[in-house]
Amino acid sequence: GIMSVIMRTFLLDDEEALTSEGTFIGFRVLAQSRGIKLRTVPLKDYRIDLAAMARAINDKTKIVYLANPNNPTGTIFTVKEFLTFMEQVPPHVLIIMDEAYFEFCYENPVYPDSMKYRLDNVITLRTFSKAYGLAGIRIGYGFARAEVINNLMKVKLPFEPGIPAQVAGRAAMKDEAWLKAYIDLNKKGLAFFYDLFDRLGLRYIESQANFVTLVMDNGEQVERINEELLKKGVIVRPLAAFGLPQCLRINTGLEEENAYFAEMLEKVL
Repeated sequence: GIMSVIMRTFLLDDEEALTSEGTFIGFRVLAQSRGIKLRTVPLKDYRIDLAAMARAINDKTKIVYLANPNNPTGTIFTVKEFLTFMEQVPPHVLIIMDEAYFEFCYENPVYPDSMKYRLDNVITLRTFSKAYGLAGIRIGYGFARAEVINNLMKVKLPFEPGIPAQVAGRAAMKDEAWLKAYIDLNKKGLAFFYDLFDRLGLRYIESQANFVTLVMDNGEQVERINEELLKKGVIVRPLAAFGLPQCLRINTGLEEENAYFAEMLEKVL
């Protein structure tokens, strides 16, 4: 994928990458496979702490990875926080803005759509895997200034993505009716989950994506609920691999799927 290409293109062996704890584990896996030192900054109230991230940048930092909305918490940092952070980022540092869940929150007035701030050292990444439902096709896209893109093209494999994926992506971008319908469905799903969790007295993190993360008492409770739900045909995501063992992520679905999840959750609590 494009993140792998970015790391192969711009990271030297003695340079470092920086990201947040409790964020997309794919970046950590790529950094480790590349043999690069990866430093992390703790979340603050389940949000990426940009002020702490800015303080953590040093002379060896080459890439900073930011997911906004964050996966798996669904939280965002704001326009003000982003612009303040960018003022403190040295020009030699490349910022990867992973906006995989952009379509779910771009209407939020405090959300910093990075395409509106075409900064020289920012690469914006988006995907068709979330709002467009094309995860199996493996197609996404990125934006950056011409010099950055030209360097990436020198390293990118020449035969990816394949023609079927490109055709699917172009067709998806034209299908505005589908996108609107799914975003509306997701809004209803989030509201349904919030009502459900409030009624059950469960703590959750309000989300700007297509999932809600529950915060349980401990990891043992998460594992028990996950195993019991699996027995009933419900798949959720324990987040121990993300460094959040006390958390459980639940994606929204069709109305009947959400209702079935609610029924099964009440039985296993």
